[in-house]
Amino acid sequence: MPRTQASAKLPFPPGSTFLDRPAHFGDATAITLAKQAIASHLAEPTSEIDLKLATAAGHALLTANAVQHWPTIHQAVTDSEPFARDLAFACAGTEDTAAITEALDEVELARLYRWLTAVCPSDTDTYQIGGSWSSPERKVHDWRRSTISTLAAHGTADAVHQLRQLVNDDPDQLDLQAALLDARHKAQAAATGHLTTDQVTALLSNRTRRVVQTPAQLAEVIIETLDSIADDLPTHGNLLWDCEHINNAPSGTPSKQWRPKPEGDLGAYLTHQLKLRLEHSRIVVNREVMIHPTGTGDSGERPDLVIDARAPDDHTAAAPIISIPLEIKGSWHKDTLTAQDTQLAQRTSPT
Repeated sequence: MPRTQASAKLPFPPGSTFLDRPAHFGDATAITLAKQAIASHLAEPTSEIDLKLATAAGHALLTANAVQHWPTIHQAVTDSEPFARDLAFACAGTEDTAAITEALDEVELARLYRWLTAVCPSDTDTYQIGGSWSSPERKVHDWRRSTISTLAAHGTADAVHQLRQLVNDDPDQLDLQAALLDARHKAQAAATGHLTTDQVTALLSNRTRRVVQTPAQLAEVIIETLDSIADDLPTHGNLLWDCEHINNAPSGTPSKQWRPKPEGDLGAYLTHQLKLRLEHSRIVVNREVMIHPTGTGDSGERPDLVIDARAPDDHTAAAPIISIPLEIKGSWHKDTLTAQDTQLAQRTSPT
């Protein structure tokens, strides 16, 4: 579309909703005109009329089909601060706000939150006492908070992941932290199933059996098994050390120097012990498994061990699998105190 002069010839006045109805019914011409109006503003962001046309067009696209047109809107609000501001004010506090929010998935909701936060930062939010009139900024703040509530209500692993990233970006926001806890509780509840009578009977008949339906339950089993391995270690601890005989000159008296085994050997030992102790369960112990590809070929994140548990009594190939990565570090390793966060949480456990 040509720039300002031609933009003014569009068959709808600035700020109107002339495109809303035809766009709602999927009219191809209306949708094309709306996208052209947004592109025209991005081409000449200083034009006031192009901005008003783009705002009306963006409103039409979002209210017509938020999912289909979100990529166009997201790119435009990222590229143009005035467009992001005016479109947020145009959409916030209307009957379409809830429909837009509920239509988006977890990733899109997180991007919507970032857009609204950029327009009206959370630290500018104030609570007004009394009165029924709401400013445009107040309506955007209300929309921003409802976006977080909607994201938490999804209660999925993706929702937890997106909320964790938002908390990392703004750790002082208590509403984000509360939403993250809420999403985690919902995700755990959704992942928890009910045991059958036979499963309860089998559980009660063997004190070593455990219910594993969530990552937290699998982690408890792993920690309990590692504690059991540690209890038995004094009987054969020498297997985890290398002994080197040294002649002490000039006396020539031989002595022994002990060195801990390399981490690879310790990983092999733990893999063997875990397999022995968990052999009658539906838990699989893997070593050096690539869980997150980082490039072409065979490159990717590889924790030292990955413990997998399949849902009970589900022998199908599509049965859900719970996985927990383990990283081995000797007490002398320089990253022992920080690798749990930098290596496990951030690189191999994104959710």
